[in-house]
Amino acid sequence: MTAEAMLLVTTPSVPGYRFEAVIGMVASPVHPDPETALLALWREAVGLGANAVVSAGLTFAAATYGQGMYASQAGQFVATGTAVVIAPLGKGEPGWTPQSASQVLR
Repeated sequence: MTAEAMLLVTTPSVPGYRFEAVIGMVASPVHPDPETALLALWREAVGLGANAVVSAGLTFAAATYGQGMYASQAGQFVATGTAVVIAPLGKGEPGWTPQSASQVLR
């Protein structure tokens, strides 16, 4: 699996794959939108040698600036997850299915 095909999943495992290594927790810096937070998470994981992030999630925090009619609200996002190295299960191994992600990414 190439870095371009990296999986980010909210689940703690990836059906059709086994863990080769658990690299550890990764987190993005604070970003104004969820897409850039997830992209930063992806870059951090790739930089550590991962090809997937499991248990990925987004945290949103809203802040109000100013008072009364001059008040404005801004949101900030942080993406977190666990960087891992995964490998597809071989045909016939427990957990392998024809519909597994390993078949989709080939």
